[in-house]
Amino acid sequence: MEPNPKYAERLQQMHRLIDEIGVMTLKGYRHAQESVQANDGEKILQLPFDDDWLQKQTSELDNTVIATIALFGEHGADLRRLVVYSKIAHALRKLGEGCLKFSKKIAAHLLPEFEATQTFADLNSLMEHTVRAIEKAMETTSADEETYNFEEALKQVLAEESQTDELFDKVHQDIILDNYKEDRYVRASIDIFNAIRRLERAADNAADIAHFMIYVKKGGRIEVS
Repeated sequence: MEPNPKYAERLQQMHRLIDEIGVMTLKGYRHAQESVQANDGEKILQLPFDDDWLQKQTSELDNTVIATIALFGEHGADLRRLVVYSKIAHALRKLGEGCLKFSKKIAAHLLPEFEATQTFADLNSLMEHTVRAIEKAMETTSADEETYNFEEALKQVLAEESQTDELFDKVHQDIILDNYKEDRYVRASIDIFNAIRRLERAADNAADIAHFMIYVKKGGRIEVS
């Protein structure tokens, strides 16, 4: 049976939106990383996208998926795949929101005295592994289905995600050790903890996206040994 050209066109549109959102979101995380490295609270708020753009793009992706399901979802396998595209839209929205919320939470605390703390050093390490997880996950969105090693990519994403889990715990301990004697740091400690939670969850979102892209491109979930 010949593939429906209109269905193929819809899939191309969804992949285009996924790539556009993914590229811009990754750009945002890289910008945030550079800002934290520079300890620049003003720069980190100058992200390349805002919440309005994110909601518009992810809603367009979600609406495209819903319309495609309505038109072409009569085949069981295609329906399952289209539902996964909707999950990708949700994961991308969460990923972008994480970048916006992280930047907002951490901006006020990128101060000269913060740079000398262990929290600052480990925060940079956490950001590095988070960005690596996102980079590798976004790579799967435009990868060639025949030649790309999806299993190896997923292994790398999950390895970076594991690192973020460990570093999240480390930064949490750093916050306590750096600030426990200073009452004036209580608010800062809460903000920084909430900020690093966004990074840890961003790595989780990246792993979800990698799994979802493998399903829509390869037709199933790759189990990593």
